[in-house]
Amino acid sequence: MMRLRNEGPIGVFDSGLGGLRVLAALSKRLPQEDFVYLGDTARHPYGTRGKQTIFNYCHACARALRDHRIKLLVLTSHTASAVAQERLAAELFMPVVGAIAPGLQAAVAMGASRIGVLTSAYLSRSGDHARTLVELGAQAGLRTQNSQLLCALPDEGLWEGELLQLAVRQQLAPLIESNVQAVVLGESPLSALHAAVSSELAASGGVRVVDGTERMVENVLQVVEAKQLATARTDPGKLRVVFSDPPADLSIAEHYLGRSFAGIAVTSVDL
Repeated sequence: MMRLRNEGPIGVFDSGLGGLRVLAALSKRLPQEDFVYLGDTARHPYGTRGKQTIFNYCHACARALRDHRIKLLVLTSHTASAVAQERLAAELFMPVVGAIAPGLQAAVAMGASRIGVLTSAYLSRSGDHARTLVELGAQAGLRTQNSQLLCALPDEGLWEGELLQLAVRQQLAPLIESNVQAVVLGESPLSALHAAVSSELAASGGVRVVDGTERMVENVLQVVEAKQLATARTDPGKLRVVFSDPPADLSIAEHYLGRSFAGIAVTSVDL
């Protein structure tokens, strides 16, 4: 018998556009599932806000996604994950997969004993990465770097070029000087800068760049299997994208998603 709950979509939430890369990876691995993506573009970025304000924003967005009858929530914003993952799981009575652990899990799996994280202003001072390492049982040193300005560059369409490379070099310098062995891209827009970060790290004696997207997808797949949430349908799933402030030009969003928005329902929501 078909379970009606299982036929609901998977909700994917980000404070902006960066989570569209995770959406693309998820839809590739779970092609029969429906997805609803909500980007809170009207209030982006979250990383410059206080903890209670961040939670209030996350709570409003989660309620908006719940109206789509989602069966699982994926938080692709690292800042939102740190502040709201546990509380939203309790309030929504559904699994909530966050973004903090996957990048650290991937770095630990590489054997890194000294880990650097490029992250938001909030997370650079919150201690959430250190707490997560302890929860993972990892014996690794940690250095976080406030990269809020770097996070903003992909949203402005800067994915390559001299200006971007200079910004990447400046942001990586403190981590390289700390002798880290791996650098985690610790906010969703930074995954779009993987090539630029890799290029800069190539001259730093084997420091590796870590994008937790694939590990996050694996975590979602594990939850879908463990909770028996997979759809019974065999036809291709549908994507819906919701913005709190629809971009005037979708080209940057399309760059994150890796495909055209043609055939994708794009709507807006007043939060």
